[in-house]
Amino acid sequence: ENTNKFLTWEEAEEHLDRSKLNNLLSLQKRLRNISEQIQAAERNITERCERMSNLMSVQMEVATVKESIDGIKERCSVLRGYTIERKKNIREIANTFRERAKCLMHIGQKVLEDGTRVTDEKMKMYIVEKLHIKRNIKLRTCRLELLIKLCEIYPLEERFSEKGWVFTVRGLPLPIGDHTNLNNFDEEKISTALGYVSHLVALLSKYLNIPLRFYPIPRGSKSSICNPARACTLVPDYPSRGCGSKAVLAEDSHLFGNASGDIYYALRRQALNSATYPLYWRGLNHSSKQKFDMAVALLRFDIEQLLEFQTHGRNIQLNKSSNHMIASLNLLLKTELLYVRR
Repeated sequence: ENTNKFLTWEEAEEHLDRSKLNNLLSLQKRLRNISEQIQAAERNITERCERMSNLMSVQMEVATVKESIDGIKERCSVLRGYTIERKKNIREIANTFRERAKCLMHIGQKVLEDGTRVTDEKMKMYIVEKLHIKRNIKLRTCRLELLIKLCEIYPLEERFSEKGWVFTVRGLPLPIGDHTNLNNFDEEKISTALGYVSHLVALLSKYLNIPLRFYPIPRGSKSSICNPARACTLVPDYPSRGCGSKAVLAEDSHLFGNASGDIYYALRRQALNSATYPLYWRGLNHSSKQKFDMAVALLRFDIEQLLEFQTHGRNIQLNKSSNHMIASLNLLLKTELLYVRR
């Protein structure tokens, strides 16, 4: 019954005979062989189990490796696409840089050409400036000569006479006071002196290129002065056609400076009556003497305009010793001569 318990020969002989004993021994050997086979099978099973576990672990590792390889492949594909896009971007950037380089080269060439042009223009400007300076010097010298000749033709001075201090032009007195004091002097001398002053003012406006508001008309002792604004208001519907520079008469065209033909035509239409004020009073009635006062006032306004033009933009301060027109003209000539000689 108990296979693990072996019987001794004495015990076997006591209970069993020899045949049975041989059967038992053979059976015992078989059992031993079977137990050995079972142990060997168990060993094989354990070895196979170990091998299977090893294989499972290897398979798991292989699966993880495959997953990692798949992830790497996906990353590689993504990186390939990214690298392709980057290459395209780099090519586009390289093309843009090439275009910019070409543009910069073109701009550089243009800058060089412009630089040469600028240098040429600077040289031209320098030459033009030199020519302008020379012309300005010539103009100033010509103006200086003309002013000196004017001072020689119309000498202005102040002297004392029996009737008081008077300013003279070419030796003819012109009283300091208003028109009430003019009756004490010779009318022919006063009107001639006023004619000299009007001619001097007209020439100064022409030489200094200063358009006057009121146009003096020097005609010796019968000189007058015109207000063109009044003439235009008196004749608002005068014709504008055919009244250009050809309409201005040659004998009086230099007296009106920059006056247009329309203004001159309006003045001719009015016959120089309503808008023209005489610088003489002989043969005039009381109402016409008011025009004489207006003429003297307008002549003073012209002289003040010339003085104002001198002080404008030149930083010149005029020190007036008197408000007389001869004193103002003398101051005008002196300051202009000093300015031209600079």
